[in-house]
Amino acid sequence: MTEFTFDPRIPPALVAVLALALLGSAAWSLHRSASRVPVRVRVVLLGLRALGVLALVVALLGPSAVTREEILVKAPVLLLADASGSMSLKDQPGQPSRRQQLVEWAKQNDAALQRLRARCDVQLFDFGRELAPVGAWGENAEERVTAVGDALSAALKRTRGRANAQIVLFTDGRSTYGSDPLRAAAHARDRGVRLHAVAVGDPRAAQLVDRRVHNLLCPSVAQVQAAVPIHAFVASSGEKGKSMKVTLKVDDKEVESRDLTADQDVFSTKLTFLYTPLESGEKKIKVSVDPAPNDFDAGNNSLTTIVRVTQKDLRILYIEGKLRWDYTFLRRALAQVPGAHFQTMNLFASSPSGPQAPTPELLKNFNVVIIGDVKAPALGDAFLAALDQAVRERETGLLWLAGPENLSGTSGYASTPMAAMLPFELEGSLPPQEKPSLVNITAQGLSHFAVALDKDYGQNMKAWKAMPKLEAVARVGNLKPGAITLANSDDSQPLLLSQTYGRGRVLAFLAETAWKWALESEESGERYRRFWHQAVLWLAKKEKNARRLWLDLPRFLYLVGDLVEITATYEDPPGSPVPDASIQVFVQGPSGGEPAQPAAYYGGAYHATLVPGQPGDYTVSVEAKHKGEDVGRASVRIHVIAPSAEFEQPAAAPEALLALATAAGGTSRPLGQTGGLLEHVEREAAPVRVEQVHRRTLWDRAWLILLFVAALGVEWGMRKVNRLL
Repeated sequence: MTEFTFDPRIPPALVAVLALALLGSAAWSLHRSASRVPVRVRVVLLGLRALGVLALVVALLGPSAVTREEILVKAPVLLLADASGSMSLKDQPGQPSRRQQLVEWAKQNDAALQRLRARCDVQLFDFGRELAPVGAWGENAEERVTAVGDALSAALKRTRGRANAQIVLFTDGRSTYGSDPLRAAAHARDRGVRLHAVAVGDPRAAQLVDRRVHNLLCPSVAQVQAAVPIHAFVASSGEKGKSMKVTLKVDDKEVESRDLTADQDVFSTKLTFLYTPLESGEKKIKVSVDPAPNDFDAGNNSLTTIVRVTQKDLRILYIEGKLRWDYTFLRRALAQVPGAHFQTMNLFASSPSGPQAPTPELLKNFNVVIIGDVKAPALGDAFLAALDQAVRERETGLLWLAGPENLSGTSGYASTPMAAMLPFELEGSLPPQEKPSLVNITAQGLSHFAVALDKDYGQNMKAWKAMPKLEAVARVGNLKPGAITLANSDDSQPLLLSQTYGRGRVLAFLAETAWKWALESEESGERYRRFWHQAVLWLAKKEKNARRLWLDLPRFLYLVGDLVEITATYEDPPGSPVPDASIQVFVQGPSGGEPAQPAAYYGGAYHATLVPGQPGDYTVSVEAKHKGEDVGRASVRIHVIAPSAEFEQPAAAPEALLALATAAGGTSRPLGQTGGLLEHVEREAAPVRVEQVHRRTLWDRAWLILLFVAALGVEWGMRKVNRLL
């Protein structure tokens, strides 16, 4: 049945008025020239004008021819078959595998499947990690994970907008990867998609002999010559009374081994190894148990991870005698110094015997010492003498933070070695007093690494001027000959002094309330952290080889197919990110090197990704260039494993499929009891009558345009010939 509809471009009344106006003007024009033009010519001209107006009216009214018909649309039936490793299991010796049982079932029900195909839109899929369409099911089942939830979600997307959709799920029951299957089943129920779950495999399968290392825990970062605890969780089944050997290897070299005996059929225990690295670098830690003679899955007999061993060149000790805001915020800032070991000692902490003085031996572990607001007796003569020796002879850096106690007349420092180390005379010094002041960088300070907030001198001065005022500034005695004033207060009192003492360096910060810099704004807080970071680097004599290129990965152990996020940070010497560097990422995997890929800059760092396709060791390296010059290289090592969750619980789990079918409002049955299933699916997947509408527009046709142009063109020509123009 065909009907006509209109979609006018302008109101129909206006179309009528326009048509009458055009025809009327033509008729009037011809009437005025009646004496000069024969009647036959006038009739032809009026007819041509009418034909052109008709074409214009048709175009403006927008007519369409609409044909309606009813058609039968087949309902979709999606058959999803588990292709994960657990489907390769044989529940009893001599039996076919679960996947083979499913393939055999398909052969036996081929006639019913053909009838279903004739009536429904049948689609076959395999799934493991992802849903994949197939023409027919094969016997191979090699996927390393079972993502039931993801498979159902992908199937639901394929049935969107289609009525009477059916999903038949063939699996042994356990989902080992991806999203929650019950949530996907609930979505199927809400959308009216019928789910039929078919359990493949026997839950009463004979116990399998298996030895495995099912978990490995250890720190991801460790220090040279510091013991690293490695916790290995070892389990076995069907091995009661059997002995096994568990081995720890570091970089494929055996470090330690232990013997175990399983005291029950289902056995599990935890072993703790202690490994002390002697050098820095990424170390591959591998714990393995020797396989049983008839081990079910030799792929789960070991686990590997990576530990990054570092030698921290910057080791900071902060001793404070008073709980104050400067201490709290400075501690937070210094704890973020990249590659540094930071430790605090609180002499104000309460204990039954009172605060314990630091020992001289403590200084052997640090190359920067910060003395907060603490009096000399709390430190002890022995510690102060050892500190003097460490600064003079071992290049230990000393940072002195002025406070009410350590610059008071009763501080006790005048008669200690501290008096020699400080760049000012203690005599005549006064504790910080309330007098707000900006930080004014001196000419000598402009070129000093510690106070370089910007590489441009003018911008550096501007940055310091923008910092909040310090509210309390100390007054010190005469400056020593070797003292250098890096910054002054508004009334020209020293705020920051430096001095070389023997082979070491000394800084004295002579104000309080710098902690407010951290709170003023995000920019001010960043400058606060940078100043203190650079101060300790300068004290430790690390300013020239301060690290500028960092390569960071969230972890060192991945599964095949995981997304590895690579982040590289490149900074200029003052610590500002450099956005215009060229960073190339190189990956060396088990099968060789991969083409270099450029890293993209955003968020203050350079980013790239890697998706490992096979298990083994990978080395990720970055090379940085800036303005054509090589400026740094960095690398890390990661280890990639193939997931073995398929065999942690190898028995079939029909109860999981029952819960799935219940959540979806569907059915659940074992593979051996599927008689009539396909016929039931065929009845529920009835084809749907759908009205199909075909619309053919008539106003935008080429012939209509040609008619309009031809009519007006011929009319114009005839008018010209008859001298009517």
